[in-house]
Parts: sequence; structure tokens; C-alpha cells
Amino acid sequence: QDGERLPTIRQLAEELGINAMTVNKAFAILKNEGFLTIDRRHGAAVTRPEGGNAEYREKLEQELTLVISEASLKGVGRKEFLDTCADIFAAITAGQRPIAE
Repeated sequence: QDGERLPTIRQLAEELGINAMTVNKAFAILKNEGFLTIDRRHGAAVTRPEGGNAEYREKLEQELTLVISEASLKGVGRKEFLDTCADIFAAITAGQRPIAE
């Protein structure tokens, strides 16, 4: 959720059983993409990036164009594609992890 505090890099690395540098790199990527704010005193917190920004929308359209083109070439119809998108979107927004069938 927006504003939710994350464990420290060390805590998260230990909990997941991975190298702290891997967590540090992931935090840096998420910060650069606008999903995290990092404050030395308060740690990392989740940030909801602005969905209306033009740069993001352009990136979204490019990625969707690629995915839609690939799905179309594989024989996935419009309804099936949109239903799949709706299911995944609903799962993610409900805080669930979508599972591929």
C-alpha cells in the first residue's frame, strides 16, 4: 500500500535468504522507477507512481503494443486477451499474486 514502510535491506535479505546487494539493487531500481522513496532516517516506503504522467503512458503503450501483437500472432482473440488482462488486474489490485495457468 502507498506509504507502507519496508524492512531494512539487511532484514529483507536475511528474511528472503538472498544477498543484501541484490536487495539494495532492487530498491535502487524501484526508487528510480518511482515505486519507493528512501530516507536515511526512516528507511524505504512504498510510493504509488503517478499513472497519468505522459512518459509512463508512452512506455505502457509501447509495452502493450508488443504484448498485444505477440498474443495476436499466437492466436489469442480480443475477448480472451481482455478477459485475461481483467483477471490479472483484479488479482493485483486485490493484493493477490496472479497465477499463470
